[in-house]
Order: sequence, then C-alpha cells, then structure tokens
Amino acid sequence: MDALLRVNNLQKNLPVYSGGILRKKVTNYARAVDGVTFTIGRGEVLPATFPKH
Repeated sequence: MDALLRVNNLQKNLPVYSGGILRKKVTNYARAVDGVTFTIGRGEVLPATFPKH
C-alpha cells in the first residue's frame, strides 16, 4: 500500500488539574492514547471526533 500517513506507537497524556480557578496546577496525567499504530493509504478516509468545549 502507498501510505500517505503512517503513525507508529502514538501516545498522548492529558494533564489533570486541581486547586481551583486561581491556583490551578497539574497534579497528575491521564493516559488518553497509548500505543496506537495506523496507516492511511491513498483514497482512504480517517473519521475523527473532537471534544466539544
């Protein structure tokens, strides 16, 4: 397959905050994605969703 995009071992950690509005600080991290691998070839589509803020 002719790869247009190749991702290997994708990892993403998101910060967890505490301390209220004025003294907000990072106290931990939540693992959002760990070890995802994929390839997108010519003519393929990657569906994506995004959080609503």
